[in-house]
Amino acid sequence: MLANIAKGLFARLVAYGVFAGGFWFIYMALLHGANLRGAMSGALGGVLIILGMYLIVKCRRSFGTQPALPTADENKEQDPGDSVPGSR
Repeated sequence: MLANIAKGLFARLVAYGVFAGGFWFIYMALLHGANLRGAMSGALGGVLIILGMYLIVKCRRSFGTQPALPTADENKEQDPGDSVPGSR
């Protein structure tokens, strides 16, 4: 159990690091201006942001932090009769 928590934490830290790195590369692109180095930094930053978002979603799905959905039995009404008294 502790190993599973450690794997999940490490995976999330890597995913958030990639995501933050993408914003850092875009920031560096803005500092370098409109030359080749700035354009490459901006393109790499955009790719890293998308990759980071993908990794975040992948980590959340694989380590089971999705909210529990109600089952079909929980969705059924207990008494499906008319809710307005005296309407029948």
